[in-house]
Amino acid sequence: NVYVKLDKKNELEKNIDNMLYDSSDFYTTVSFKLFKSISKFYNNKIAEAIIILSEQIKYLTLKDFFHLEIELKLTLAFFYFKQEEYQYTDELIKIVLRKVNKTKYKNAIAFIQLLDLLINNPSKITKLKVKKLIQQFKSNNVGQNKILECIQPEIEILSLTY
Repeated sequence: NVYVKLDKKNELEKNIDNMLYDSSDFYTTVSFKLFKSISKFYNNKIAEAIIILSEQIKYLTLKDFFHLEIELKLTLAFFYFKQEEYQYTDELIKIVLRKVNKTKYKNAIAFIQLLDLLINNPSKITKLKVKKLIQQFKSNNVGQNKILECIQPEIEILSLTY
């Protein structure tokens, strides 16, 4: 996240293939793959970022890792959104919404509503609605339920874009 704020995004991907990590540790492996996909995303290699995350989701059993599942799937949904693959974005946000609907993840719900507005209701998009949903996401994105921190700058850009 520091690299993104310092506008050194291209340095995120440097030497990533030579990084050593404990591949037998579940969290380390998932964190490394998430970092790798985010570094690809910030270097405009969104298709590669999508492949990395979709493989993680496909091959891992995440049912016992609720927070991690939300993080991975919403990051992937955002990547699909940026790639203008709205059908996949829509499928993922619906899956995640069913899981988080009656939980304390108000941040995830606000982010899902934001993506839904942008892909399914283009006629209803207003700068005020986009800013309101981003503000709801940010105000609820605290504590142990915090998600999507690595793409937070990109989420902020949405408020300037629409």
